[in-house]
Amino acid sequence: MSQATLELILDELRNFRSEVNQEFEAVRSEIESVRSEFRQEIETVRSDFKAEIQSVKKDQQTILTRLNSHEKMYAQLIGMVKSVKETVVDIANRQDTLERKFTFQFNTHAASIEVLNREQLMIKTEVEMLKNPY
Repeated sequence: MSQATLELILDELRNFRSEVNQEFEAVRSEIESVRSEFRQEIETVRSDFKAEIQSVKKDQQTILTRLNSHEKMYAQLIGMVKSVKETVVDIANRQDTLERKFTFQFNTHAASIEVLNREQLMIKTEVEMLKNPY
């Protein structure tokens, strides 16, 4: 092979190398562009996720606050129900006592009335006997 042929082959190889480098740079540029777009999209999605997570945390805190408030109210209601129950039991006991007392007094009065009725009947009988000696 002659020097000219070698020079021609070398020029062709240099041109090919230059074309490959240009293609490589174009591919590299395209990859960087895709990377940049991908990073921007990831950052957008990440920002959206952060905002959504913040919203969920805020809602969770609101729910937790309401739950704590409800727990306090339930504790108060339980205390009130216990107090009302004690009051009702006390009233029932007093009512039972008064009922027994009333029943006793009623029975006592009924017995007294019956004694008075018998005495009245005896007096009426005596009066009638005195009126009619025969």
